[in-house]
Amino acid sequence: MAQDPLNQQAFAEDVAAAAAAGGDQGFAMPPGGGGGPGSPDFKMPSADEIWKMVESMDGISDDERAELRESIFNPKPSSPEDLLRQYAHPGHSSREYMIFFVMIALVLLVFGKQSSDNPIPKALRSTLAKCGT
Repeated sequence: MAQDPLNQQAFAEDVAAAAAAGGDQGFAMPPGGGGGPGSPDFKMPSADEIWKMVESMDGISDDERAELRESIFNPKPSSPEDLLRQYAHPGHSSREYMIFFVMIALVLLVFGKQSSDNPIPKALRSTLAKCGT
């Protein structure tokens, strides 16, 4: 499509027509009363309806179909680790971030501002003195 100016023009016209059809609401809702996501009368498809759509797909192997069937009919609950994995950079786990922030906090506590009214260095000094260090 990137190299086809006629196709690009047709696509641009289709997008403009859809945006104009919606008026002040933006893009037009699908036919049938606007039951798309976000509308008050939206109905989530059942697992059987989703499976029928998957069965009608072309170009997927039997293994992929079996995996999709398993995930549709027996979904696994998501764990907190899955949620954090979305936001973490590749190669770093939430545990590594936790260790990093704890180490930074310890460095700041030990080497932070050394004032006479800061109780943490006093407590560290008294604990070290009791240990004989």
